[in-house]
Amino acid sequence: MPDDPLSVTVDEPRDAVSREWELFVREHESDPLTHAGSVSAPSADIAREQARQLFDWSAEALWLCPAEAVERCQTERASAVAATEVDEA
Repeated sequence: MPDDPLSVTVDEPRDAVSREWELFVREHESDPLTHAGSVSAPSADIAREQARQLFDWSAEALWLCPAEAVERCQTERASAVAATEVDEA
C-alpha cells in the first residue's frame, strides 16, 4: 500500500447513476479549447457547478458536453506518429 492514499489507482467503473460530462477549457480568449477531463453528474447544472469549482478561477470559458455525444476520431497520420514515438523510446 502506498504512503500517499491519493496515489492509488481505482479500476472500478464510475457510479452508473451519474452521467459523464466532458469538460473543455479555454484559459485565454486567444487560446483554443482544450480537453481538461470529465466530471460525473446527474444533470448539466451540477456538472457546470463541478466544472466551475475546478476551473473557474483560471478559465475564460468552460464548455461541457455529454460524454456519449463525443466521438473520438483517430487519423492514420496521428497513429503513425504515436507508433514512431513509442518505437524510438
